[in-house]
Amino acid sequence: MALTHTQQQFMLTRLNAVWPHPRHCPACRREEWVVGSVCEVKDFQPAGNTARTSVTPLIQVSCAMCGATLLFNAIAVGLVDATTGDYVVA
Repeated sequence: MALTHTQQQFMLTRLNAVWPHPRHCPACRREEWVVGSVCEVKDFQPAGNTARTSVTPLIQVSCAMCGATLLFNAIAVGLVDATTGDYVVA
């Protein structure tokens, strides 16, 4: 799901607080990042297993030059509430 401008700014502020300089892209070594959308990863369940799986919301942050993408846990950075699954920042 696409983030609002406010949510993108929140994410950039959080990254600036916790990600030390320099923030080089591992592929092209540039330092210009773009906050993308929120995606999710589910725990793997083997075929035939009907148990419910947990879902982790991830924020995509991509290099503006080459597109290399990093994923950050949206709960850990404070954008998504762990209990409700709702955005903390509107």
